[in-house]
Parts: sequence; C-alpha cells; structure tokens
Amino acid sequence: MALTDASLDAARAAAGVTGASLAVWDGAALTTAVAGMRNSVTGDPITEDTVMHIGSITKIFNAVLVMQLVDDGLIALEDPVVKHLPDFELRDRAARDRITCGMLLNHTSGIDGIFIPDHGPDRERIEDAMPRIAGLEQLHAPGGGPSYNNAAVVVAGYLAQRVRGDSWYTLVKERIYEPLGMRHALADLTDLPRFRASVGDLTDPATGAMIQTTRPFLPLSFAPAGATLIMTASDLVTFGRAMMRGGVGPNGGRILSRDSAERMMRPTVRMILPTDQQWGLGWMLMPDGLVHHGGGGPGVSSLLYAHPASGRVLALLTNCGTARSSRRWSTRCSKRGPGSRVEHPSRRWSPSSIRRPTSGSTRT
Repeated sequence: MALTDASLDAARAAAGVTGASLAVWDGAALTTAVAGMRNSVTGDPITEDTVMHIGSITKIFNAVLVMQLVDDGLIALEDPVVKHLPDFELRDRAARDRITCGMLLNHTSGIDGIFIPDHGPDRERIEDAMPRIAGLEQLHAPGGGPSYNNAAVVVAGYLAQRVRGDSWYTLVKERIYEPLGMRHALADLTDLPRFRASVGDLTDPATGAMIQTTRPFLPLSFAPAGATLIMTASDLVTFGRAMMRGGVGPNGGRILSRDSAERMMRPTVRMILPTDQQWGLGWMLMPDGLVHHGGGGPGVSSLLYAHPASGRVLALLTNCGTARSSRRWSTRCSKRGPGSRVEHPSRRWSPSSIRRPTSGSTRT
C-alpha cells in the first residue's frame, strides 16, 4: 500500500487519533504523509511543518549528549557518576557510589524514579530535579534490573549540562539539531512561537470523550527524559538516519563517532518485558534487528523505528494520548498491505513492510 495522506487519514480515523504525521526513509527516498487536526478546538489541520512532541524518544537524544562526552574523553561509561557529579545524592549512599554513567542510560541504576510531581513553572529547571532525586529509594541494586527510569535519565542530562558548562537545551540545539540541519525542531520552549505546533488531546475520565489537554507538558525538570523535545516527523527521521549512518547526518554533519553510535545499539541487558527485547543505550533492541523507542505524555503518542542493516527509518508522531487510540493506531500503522493481518510493530514490523510509494510526498 502506497503511503499517502489519504491512506494515513483512513488509519487515523479508524484508530480515533486526532492528528498524525508520518515520515519514512526507505533507503532511497523520504516519504511523508499528514492527516487530521493539529488543534481539535480550532480545527486547524496537521501540515508537514507542524512540530509535535516526541516524548520519551528524547532519551535517545539525551544518550547522544552523554556519548559525545565519551567521544571527547570527558567521561567513560564505566566511571561512577559521583566522579563527575560530586554533589549527586541518593537516599542509599552506598548505591549512589556504585552507579556508573552507563547505568543512567540503560535503566540499570535501580533508582526508584519513574515520575516526580510538577513543582510549578518557577521551580522546574533540570537542576531543580536533583535534590528531589536525592530523596529517592532504590528498586534494586545498581547494575541489576532493569527498571525503566526517568530520574536516572535526568541525572544523565544534568551530567552533560554540568560537564559541558552549558544548558541542556542549548546542547541539544547546538550539538544535535544544528549539525544535522534539523530546522523544524526545538528543545527550549521559548522558541515555540516560531513554530506551528500541535496541541494534544486525551480522554476525559468523567465522560470518556476526547478533550484538549490543558497541561501539554510533563514537569520541565524532566526534559532529558522526554518533557520538551518537539519536531516534525521528517526531522526525527533525519536524526534516525544519522544514527544509522554511524553518527553522520544526510547533510554530512557528524554528531557522534561511529563507535559511539554503534555502541548505543549494542545489547547491554535483557528487558523483563517484553522478554525478547534488550536495552542498548537509549535504544530498545528487537530480536529481528530493529531498534526503536516510543514516547507518551499528555496528548502525546510517538514512535521511532530504525533498521541498522538497511538504514531504513520510520517516525510517527500523533497528538492523541488515549491508551485505546494508541494501541489501535500503532497496530494499524504496522499493516503490511491490503488484506494483511494486523500486527503490533513491537512484534512483527519490519523494514520490508515499507514499500516505496508511487504517489504522495517523496524526496531524496
């Protein structure tokens, strides 16, 4: 089935998703499609330049910033975090001393920190999260698990910020976006007025109806874990292609050494669920050679899949955060063609399922 705006819109409507933007690099050409509304209140449509939240896909970007420190000889993944952040604290000081920089990236630190409540806009800098993380317990010993861990990822972002002596937001912009030519991507929300941004919908628990979220962002102090990065699906594919090309973007800009880019996609620990997947550094690794990550939030559901062997990349961004819609949507987007059995992408999606289109928006 060729990817077109019409085919995407049919899948979007069937899944109950407000708006969607899809970009696919098939190894030779980039194909894009958009469907639905960027704002369900105004009825304004999604366009190719609409920027949308990527949620926890941010964790791959954050891992790149840490691996850049490795490339520059400023840290080693085996270093204890306290070597570079002497003020890093946890309730269990013995565990704190054993947590390495690498454990922050593959969810094996053991910190019990999936989420911390919002403390208000004037108290949500990344550095403000550190004293809150200091009061957290351990789920397991460092190096065990793994257990999905937003707090550890925030510590990793803070590490990059402290070692570089610059804002995490500036690091994302100057060390990832700009070298790759990602012109429709932002990290710092003060840039938001310059872009055409989507607004998310979620389910009203009282009525079951879809309503526009009034709090489109998770606590901003958790930005490295997925609170603020917003971009087009095309720019997300550009980032994915750079990672598949050994750290070099389609424009020739380098953000990582080949060794670091490949190291991020090597298995480090097996997931508890699904049992056939493993954690790399930032990436989730599937048994069929795919690497991926998803993202969620208030009115956010996003997917990034890539295939290192072929270099193919798929990015899907939506502004709809219902569990029902997300499940139905991700299932429909993994269909292999007319009449095919619907299968979830975490089980059966493969690069061969992306066929070069005969129509739609395509460019090399």
